[in-house]
Amino acid sequence: MRRWWWLPGVALLLVLVAAGLNLGNGQELVDADQVRRTDELAVLLEPGQSVGQTFVARHGGLGGVEFFLSPASDAKGTLVLYLFEGPSSATEILTTTLTLPAGSQEGYYRFTFPAILSSHTQYYYALLGYEGTGEVQAAAGEPQVYLDGALYHNGDAQEAQSVFRLVYDPAFILLDLLLMVGGWAAFGLASLTILFFSGYWIVRGWSLRADLDFTATLISSTVAALAAWLVFLIWASTVFRLATWSVWLLVGTSCLVGMVFFVKDREHWRKR
Repeated sequence: MRRWWWLPGVALLLVLVAAGLNLGNGQELVDADQVRRTDELAVLLEPGQSVGQTFVARHGGLGGVEFFLSPASDAKGTLVLYLFEGPSSATEILTTTLTLPAGSQEGYYRFTFPAILSSHTQYYYALLGYEGTGEVQAAAGEPQVYLDGALYHNGDAQEAQSVFRLVYDPAFILLDLLLMVGGWAAFGLASLTILFFSGYWIVRGWSLRADLDFTATLISSTVAALAAWLVFLIWASTVFRLATWSVWLLVGTSCLVGMVFFVKDREHWRKR
């Protein structure tokens, strides 16, 4: 059994490599966040007016927003996108512009900016302004077609959703995935370490007498810690209410005691 301990790690590495090859083909990832149009819900974007959309990024590496726009034949100017943390934010995260030549056709207009690594699950507000002549129509859909945001017109929330797509940098998606997996691994290792030391002093005597190997001791210590904490917390909840700091104090003390005994038994474990 011991000689196959590395298989889960290799499997995870292969999955990440496959994801990297799939994402690293030089093409940006475009999510079809809200692409359903309802013509009568479209809103006008004229000079001095604004159209906004709140949304939640599904990946790390957000690097652009696409709005479906229908410029009038005489529309000509500059489209300006402001990205905020929310509709009530006073300071924008970034600003980007896009030139709108005369005679532009309707379609998705992409506003790109430096990719944001930490965008995964973050809430944003994209505000679109127009400086020029003529008018631009922003396509919109029913409010229920997108549940993570709303369309705003001149600062007021509407019963609709703009038609938009989010653009992500593939390299940043992979990096975000690696950081997430690393975070999970670190959290799992830290939790296992705390549980092991918290339960080691409970099973120590039995483990040494039974001459258990480290794997068996690790499992029994973790189970003992979980069982002891479950019993203690159920009993404590019926007698008195524990403050958060007191729970952490008990966890730390229990872990410290286990570490002291483990260091004391280090010669035994070196021989295993």
